[in-house]
Amino acid sequence: MKFRVVHLPTLNPARSAFRIVETSGREVDWVNRYLDYECLRRVADLTLRSYAQHLLHFLRWWESVHHTDVIVPEALTESTLLDYALPSRTLLVRLLPSFK
Repeated sequence: MKFRVVHLPTLNPARSAFRIVETSGREVDWVNRYLDYECLRRVADLTLRSYAQHLLHFLRWWESVHHTDVIVPEALTESTLLDYALPSRTLLVRLLPSFK
């Protein structure tokens, strides 16, 4: 599966213009519900776009490990989040020795 962020302007103030979709066009419901929630909170468009990009990165990692885009709340443990974050931190330490 391949995912991307698309910008779909809408007149609905409760719907984020930034959506995460699969190449087939199918929306990833749990991510887009979160983006809609943040849209209701009236966060700035640039913030929504940033959230969408970060969630896209997480979704791509999740799918590469679990081979599904479905995430149940019980699966989001501290261990899971550390598994996601650790390679990024390790890369930063290698690239920027002063990042320790």
